[in-house]
Amino acid sequence: MIMLTMLTHFTRAQINSELKAIAPLGTSAYQVEEKELFAPVQLIASSAFTLKTQIGTYVENRYMVKAMNNMRFGFLLRTDKGGMAVGGQLRGSNGFSSTSLNIGYGMRLSEKLGIGVKLEGAKTTWPGTTSMTRIGYQVGLIYQFPENTSIGIHISNNRFLRKFKNSQVPGYYVIQTGIGKKINQHISAICELIKESDTPITFIPTIDWRINELFRLKFGISPPLNMGFVVLGWKIKKELVSFSFSSHPYLGFSSGISISHDL
Repeated sequence: MIMLTMLTHFTRAQINSELKAIAPLGTSAYQVEEKELFAPVQLIASSAFTLKTQIGTYVENRYMVKAMNNMRFGFLLRTDKGGMAVGGQLRGSNGFSSTSLNIGYGMRLSEKLGIGVKLEGAKTTWPGTTSMTRIGYQVGLIYQFPENTSIGIHISNNRFLRKFKNSQVPGYYVIQTGIGKKINQHISAICELIKESDTPITFIPTIDWRINELFRLKFGISPPLNMGFVVLGWKIKKELVSFSFSSHPYLGFSSGISISHDL
């Protein structure tokens, strides 16, 4: 029972830390205009307003620890009624590994309202223990108001497929909601709220500044330990290259690079 409790809390903490770690990639889901590639991959309803087909990858060195390194890929296909998003992740080393794959579709029900559904599967292995496999789904909607404001909500539910030492590992849910406001032609403000099973609500406020046609700057705070993050983006023809930096008050410094290509 002790092992089961530790495993459950470790798994939930891992997922919770993932949500915070990808804040630099995903908060643009609630922007009214063009969204970054990993936003609709993470929050599926935003793919309903896809403007173009994209493909890209993200590599991160988190806290300078090999076991925390991770790589993500994403593919976003524009369709007549919305967009299809495919994503995956590979992370870990030294006996610890975690892989996941998700696919979803977002559809515009009207010019302002979009909905989406996503399915995900993941497998995590720890040194000296059995591997754990989970499946989950996400449903969401986003509504764009005429006043350059967008709101949305996504609900995810995850379940484990196998028992650990003859005991069932409890599943968990995640509720993510947010609001985005276009302040002027260059600056947007976004705030995301995340509520996960047995954890307090956390807030992720973000400012997105499109300096000019070439450069963009994003910065914000990811609770609960007030991790500040900064993302510097450079648009080169059909490529967007983004460098992200964040700092944890106890675990240290993290850096990542994201490259997306317009097809």
